[in-house]
Amino acid sequence: MFSLNDVARQLRKASRKRSGDDSLDDPRNVKSIRLLNGMEVIVQERLGAGLSAAAASISVPANRPHSHIPISRSDVSQLWTREQGEGGYDSGFADWGEEELMPDGEEAEAVENTSNEDTEKDQRNASEMRAAVLDAMYAQEVPLLPGDPCLSHECVEIGTYDCVDCALPGLMCHDCIVKSHEFLPCHRPLRWTDEVYHKASFSAMGLIVAMGHAAKFCAHVGDGTGPQQLTVVDLNGIHQVTFGWCRCAMAPSTAHQLLARRFFPATMHRPRTVFTFQLLKQFHMLTNVAKTTPWDFVGALQRLTNNLDPQGTQDVYKPFKHAQRQWRGVRAWKRSGIRSSAGAIEPGQLVLPCVSCPLPGINLDADWEKHPDSNLIHTMFIGGDRNFRLRRHNKGGGEVVDPSLFGDGAFYAPNDKYKEFCRVGGGAPDDMANITCRHFKAGTDKVLNSHNKPTSGIVCMSCLRSGVLLPQGAVDLALGERFVNFDFALTHVLASIVKRGTKRIIISYDIACKYHIHFDKRIANGNYPLMMPKERRQLAKKDIVWFVPKFHLAAHIENCADRFSFNWTKNVGRTSGESVETIWANLNGLALATREMGFGHRRDAITDAMLAWNFRKTTGEALRISKAFEIAVDMLKKKQDLVCSLESALGGETVAKLYLDRDQQGGVQYRPRLVEAPSRMEILKQIQAEEGNKNVIISPDSVNISTRSARLTARVGINMGLELELRQQNLRTKLAERNNQTAKQDHHIEETRRKLSKALEDWYTSLLEFMRAEALLVEFRGDRQANDALKKLRDCLGLKSFLVRRKYKVASGQGVLLRLEAEIQRAQKQVDKWAEVYRRAWNAMEKLREKGEDGNHGRGELQELTQDNLVMLSEWMDEHRLWREKGERAEAEAAKKGKGKQELPWLWKLEFDVTTTTVDHDEVAEAVDKWTTEAIRIEWLHAQASMERFTEEVKLLEAEGSRIPRTFTYLEGVWDSRISAWQMEREENGDSARTIRGAIAYPRRSALTFRELGTLADLHYHELLLCKVKKLNPK
Repeated sequence: MFSLNDVARQLRKASRKRSGDDSLDDPRNVKSIRLLNGMEVIVQERLGAGLSAAAASISVPANRPHSHIPISRSDVSQLWTREQGEGGYDSGFADWGEEELMPDGEEAEAVENTSNEDTEKDQRNASEMRAAVLDAMYAQEVPLLPGDPCLSHECVEIGTYDCVDCALPGLMCHDCIVKSHEFLPCHRPLRWTDEVYHKASFSAMGLIVAMGHAAKFCAHVGDGTGPQQLTVVDLNGIHQVTFGWCRCAMAPSTAHQLLARRFFPATMHRPRTVFTFQLLKQFHMLTNVAKTTPWDFVGALQRLTNNLDPQGTQDVYKPFKHAQRQWRGVRAWKRSGIRSSAGAIEPGQLVLPCVSCPLPGINLDADWEKHPDSNLIHTMFIGGDRNFRLRRHNKGGGEVVDPSLFGDGAFYAPNDKYKEFCRVGGGAPDDMANITCRHFKAGTDKVLNSHNKPTSGIVCMSCLRSGVLLPQGAVDLALGERFVNFDFALTHVLASIVKRGTKRIIISYDIACKYHIHFDKRIANGNYPLMMPKERRQLAKKDIVWFVPKFHLAAHIENCADRFSFNWTKNVGRTSGESVETIWANLNGLALATREMGFGHRRDAITDAMLAWNFRKTTGEALRISKAFEIAVDMLKKKQDLVCSLESALGGETVAKLYLDRDQQGGVQYRPRLVEAPSRMEILKQIQAEEGNKNVIISPDSVNISTRSARLTARVGINMGLELELRQQNLRTKLAERNNQTAKQDHHIEETRRKLSKALEDWYTSLLEFMRAEALLVEFRGDRQANDALKKLRDCLGLKSFLVRRKYKVASGQGVLLRLEAEIQRAQKQVDKWAEVYRRAWNAMEKLREKGEDGNHGRGELQELTQDNLVMLSEWMDEHRLWREKGERAEAEAAKKGKGKQELPWLWKLEFDVTTTTVDHDEVAEAVDKWTTEAIRIEWLHAQASMERFTEEVKLLEAEGSRIPRTFTYLEGVWDSRISAWQMEREENGDSARTIRGAIAYPRRSALTFRELGTLADLHYHELLLCKVKKLNPK
């Protein structure tokens, strides 16, 4: 497979070999090299494809209004994980519009030469490594020096034993290797027989692990059954190990003796199988990171033990499954500071809080409510979603037989109350079946075929900013998603938020548009109220704003898209609402295992994975915010420049009207308004008038060039030349269209050619009479011609736009379609004609004017006209709507490939101060002007909204960054208080047992951990502030 450098180098070579005439018809058609079936194939791709191509890819007509696109849950999860990452901030949007800078010229050659040298060096390195490793593997098959004495200095015996897990420089004798592995009973010895190594066992070689008495053998070790052989499972396989128990009168049980030596027994009574602590910790990490199942893990251990006959090794799957579940629960209790397993666990006690959320009394100032941006930076962002992949089949034990070890202490809401609530309110109608503004799986229990499954999925609540899962915010689904399920999870989260005193709460849900309507009525249901009257009164005082996640918004009707969009609402920053999708992508790796588990085992597996997720998000939040802030600042500067440039081009009066118009409420102002198209006859009249303008009026006073040349001024004379040039362009267009002309048409063209030749001859004759030497610098009016051409070009594109729309919306019948297609082609010819006029004026200004102060030969804001600029407004607006439907992530991914939403071309942004040569302005011109105004309005509104959201995002990230060190300081204090409390308990009881001393040492270690995290978070926050000073306040 080629590396990136190889592919880039071959592409450059292919481009140099391409002949000069082998050019591309369209600059967006790009040739590239692909590797197909081991062969290099040159393919041609189109970058920045228009609306029709994008619509065709999903079978949606480009001209049609909003269409609904069904999207599966797996597509959503994979998309957001692939493009967003594991955070709530849409970092993928930050650089989607940037192009990768590629060196050219000599620098490109230098980069290519360097790349070649690096590649050759890497290949030599890899070749040397393979040779060395192969030699080492062969060398390990024999001892270093056979027949040498034992490695032990005091021993003179011949060495015959090696150890696979030790880095021994030679061989040892039987007694010495057994003695050296007194505390390493799970290592794997090898015996050399002068020809080959044979596997051995320390247990068979007489190694006995002494238990108790500081690793010395107990005097009563031989009592009873004497030393006992157990199955020990370690990272390197499954072993048989002999233990010599302490059998004193006050000796602890064998299980406790094993635990004291970091061996986890499968049972507390007469254990026969044990697992090392490092094995359980390793599996715990693998199952949370790689989603390794117990079955696969045990299978790998069996093959490490005997790869020839893995089934012949002892089956430890069931005891391991039980042990690892117990291990995860106990580890969670320890991390939460729970001293005794007999004590009651408070709801949500095991969950690590979101360190960047506003928590009054923890990470906010006493007067936080007085902050001018309090409605932004002190807002709680929460979102909920459901997952139907984490279901449970009708297998394993139920709740009575298989209860959850975590209970209500983590993410699940109280299960007993939830069952009672569903029993009382589960039959109430919730209008889920009548929702028409989305095409997701909510409420589709028939589609999910969940009737025979005790659990069809799960609902979870999370922080939209950090992606941290919230305590008490998860419930299981029984028969698909219902409002009652989401109500129970949401109200438990809201109850804890209300107690904190947060003023503003943002709630994101796929179907928030429908869900929020009767939310207050449902939570106050008389049969089973979810919140008490006092809590409901407190909640009513909060500013609750409902949203639909950005990705899901495409499946809603336009009214929902306006009212519930993060893009158009103030004080939300760049929140996407889709952070929970990254959570599902992480948890879905457990789906194949959890669906076969019992009730409690499934809940424990999901809860433990959630705890691990929160820990990773917590420890990485400061770095994430620091990086996100830098990206947001860069994007903010770009957005500010875009808005400034756009407003400068529009002018103060237009911008003032736009600001006034934007103050409409409800978000409708961001939707393109419908502009009434003129009738077919009016369109034809405009086109025919445009094409029939052959005898152009040169000036109001001019009658004959040859008789008035003496009285022509330079300005008038140059204007004549420009008009003659336009007549030449008209003639060229007609000649290009000539095909099977009649005799009359041929005669008409020849007459036009004769008149134009005579006019050009007369103009050249009078040229020296009115053209002064300095006229080329002072009087040349190429900018006027260019502006006039742009005005005409804009009108023609508008006419073509109306014709295209009319073709799809009005026309019926083959004959009408053919006529309309012919009219569209005629409009396109007008577009091509005026584009050519502009390009000639552009080139002429460069030749006839000096570079000037603006460095643009006096052309001002005019730019070079490319084929990509010739975009119909209808196509541009429909294309933008299509990409909004597909979602910002899909747009960002497409933009990185050179595709995606295109910026409004510059010719539509300019405000022209020119007068048209057409006297009659009918409804067509008015409609075209409306389309232009509408495109400018939408472009400005979206640019302004985007700039405001990034401004808010910068403020929000700065506030979140400042809260993280303070939260870690608070958590450090929590563990310090536990140290004091447990020390006091120890002094009162006079207990100096190892358990008590360890219970005091662990809070000390945890406090130091949070202090270290706080220091690191403070460092990242100062980096954030430095970035702010450098980029936003450089002075």
